[in-house]
Amino acid sequence: MLAEEQLTESVREALVGAGAVREVKMFGGIGFILNGNLAVAASKRGLLARVGRERQDDALARAAARPMVTGSFKSHRSIGLRVTSTDHAAMYQ
Repeated sequence: MLAEEQLTESVREALVGAGAVREVKMFGGIGFILNGNLAVAASKRGLLARVGRERQDDALARAAARPMVTGSFKSHRSIGLRVTSTDHAAMYQ
């Protein structure tokens, strides 16, 4: 199984029982919509997870995590946490 498939399957397992989950192709992979909002996306580039402002500092303390930023240079904002595909093992530490 490819790393992307393993990551996608891990996300599916983690979201079991979390609520109304729907999978949508996006970002070159699969986006997981939880109760109408994007919660997580998995692709060959890694994992994008929306962690919320109150958990962002703790999430970014993980070795493999980087902020995911969207928008133009002048108005960018953090939208969550990005974990690169080469760091899959570090996600679970």
